[in-house]
Amino acid sequence: MKKWLVIICFLTCWLGASAQNLRDVWIDMPDTISPYLNKSLRTELADYVKMGVDPAVKNLLDDTTRIERMTKNYMLVQLSKASSLEIKLLDNSTIALVQTWKGPVAESKLSLFNQQWQAHAMVILPQETIEKPDTISEMEWNDIKSLMTPRLK
Repeated sequence: MKKWLVIICFLTCWLGASAQNLRDVWIDMPDTISPYLNKSLRTELADYVKMGVDPAVKNLLDDTTRIERMTKNYMLVQLSKASSLEIKLLDNSTIALVQTWKGPVAESKLSLFNQQWQAHAMVILPQETIEKPDTISEMEWNDIKSLMTPRLK
């Protein structure tokens, strides 16, 4: 019985250690994703959230960066007046990152990464909302459909 208890405790600790929390993901994010902040500034922001004080710092572009919201699996960061960043932990191995730039019209970019910040390739298949015309052969229709499938990298 004691042996099983030790094994269960070991497995529980081992499985828990493999999952990163959002704070670690944020701090380990590569500087190339957000040139506004280096690792030191990201750590400072995360520490401010932990201390319960206003999580704002002066970024590398002399603007203010602020963590607007941080939960155990979601974070919203206002990088500047013109851009924001959202991070969502989808599971133990996938990070979703949404970067938004606010110009005349807001534009966003979705990226998926693993825990080591290596990009995942994304393929989004459209729902079929159009029907094959009677005047096109099945082979031509399949060729046309393959051209309509968007692929993001």
